[in-house]
Amino acid sequence: MKHYQDIVTGQVYGFYESDNVETLIQTRRNIPKTLTNNVKEKPSDNHVWHQGDWIHEKDKPMDYKEPISEIPSYDPAWITFLFEPLVLISKTKEDFVVTLDEINTNLYDTRILSKFVGKLKDYDENSQLDILITFDGSIMLPADENYNTPEKAINKFNEIIGALFLGGILVKPIDLTKLHQGCIVENGGSNFSYIPSINNDFRGKSQSIAEIIKAHHPNHIQVEEFTEAYNFGINIINKVRFSPIFLALGYHYLNQGKIAESLSNLWIVIEQLTDFLYKNKIDTSILKILKRVLPKKINIETKHKILHETNIISENIFQVLLKNRSDRNDLLHKGLLPNRENVIKLWTTLLDLLEVVTDTRLTKLQENSKIILSRNLDIHIKNTTPKKTNFEQWKIDVENL
Repeated sequence: MKHYQDIVTGQVYGFYESDNVETLIQTRRNIPKTLTNNVKEKPSDNHVWHQGDWIHEKDKPMDYKEPISEIPSYDPAWITFLFEPLVLISKTKEDFVVTLDEINTNLYDTRILSKFVGKLKDYDENSQLDILITFDGSIMLPADENYNTPEKAINKFNEIIGALFLGGILVKPIDLTKLHQGCIVENGGSNFSYIPSINNDFRGKSQSIAEIIKAHHPNHIQVEEFTEAYNFGINIINKVRFSPIFLALGYHYLNQGKIAESLSNLWIVIEQLTDFLYKNKIDTSILKILKRVLPKKINIETKHKILHETNIISENIFQVLLKNRSDRNDLLHKGLLPNRENVIKLWTTLLDLLEVVTDTRLTKLQENSKIILSRNLDIHIKNTTPKKTNFEQWKIDVENL
């Protein structure tokens, strides 16, 4: 090995004897242009690099700062995978076809999975870069001054997920466990995630045959469908400033049978939409009278009654809201679990209410959510008790303990 040292940081780089180091320095972006073959060994762990040489820590200047390499961080990114492996975003289904023989021999090409297939506009006024989408459903944000903390990145990803959800692509919100760091690979065209994950296992072909079989029948979402769902959802969010993440969380919790969590999240959206309706849909002359005769702060129960009496919400919606408000109060103050049927009705009512607020039909969200919800609810409420049972051995074992 041939060794070179960065005169800026003191870091040592190793190259094979056969390498043309001068060419590599000029052509590889991750190799410093400030290398020398005059390597100075670090005397001890107590030494630091300063102005081209090692000095002992006790000799550091008062204003000493650890030197930074002249190599920039190329296209650093926050990445999250929206779907489980092999839910693919592509132009056609023919973009990824794998035969059983290729699966058995593990010889199919997975490089396409990390390639960029589309982009989403970032509507934040300070953003200069679009959001990139890959074939295997990862989306990425630049790790720049706009998204310089994990919290900001997660919030932005959940805004994107909320928009997709409103557009009928029922993605789950993410948390810190689903946040990856990565970059655009050298020469561009695809991304790379530094964090191990199931999705990365498929990119690297490191799964078992039982898992790889999914490659024979992947699920596809068209790029146009994906971007249309996002743009549709962003338009809804811009019409009414509410929190679609709680809408998505409430729905997914309902699918999982977590009724209390579902009601808690859906009710946040109910309160936001109620405030919007109260301020924007009631006739201004009526609203002026109400402001004179009612306290400055009125509770949601009163707002629902007023919206009902002014025919902004129907009798059916009013009754569903009434029952769920009672369930939510019992949950918060008594720890009582909500009624499942009430929360199911709240979900469908909430979509109707959202259509009233936005004056927009949520056709895809209505259709897709009801299909999945009805399928999963059948699983949750299905009676699995055998028609004829015998627990004699159970009783004997209990007696023996």
